[in-house]
Amino acid sequence: MKNLSISGRKSLFPAKVEAVRWIEREGGIIALNPRARIYHKLNESAAFVWQRCDGVRDVGNIAAAFKNAYRVDVRKAGEDIFEIITNLRDARLITLRKSKKVRISFSRCKGR
Repeated sequence: MKNLSISGRKSLFPAKVEAVRWIEREGGIIALNPRARIYHKLNESAAFVWQRCDGVRDVGNIAAAFKNAYRVDVRKAGEDIFEIITNLRDARLITLRKSKKVRISFSRCKGR
């Protein structure tokens, strides 16, 4: 796997792998990758990051939210996010995109 550097990759957009199924449990999340037939228990801080891996938020945005939620300094938040995102990617629970996932919504058009 490629090495992930948060300092140079704040504009990466983590997104959950669509095949992964997950459920919230007290104190974290249980995620199942059916292709690998492996489940992963995510602790509270990993669950915090996981829930924000939507392909729209970039790593920098997630790190800022983590810093505020856990009241840690920027350096500590960066280190924690680096480790969590690397572990989620290595477990094949997320992918890292170079561009934001575009969400398209269609409004109803009134007929004439």
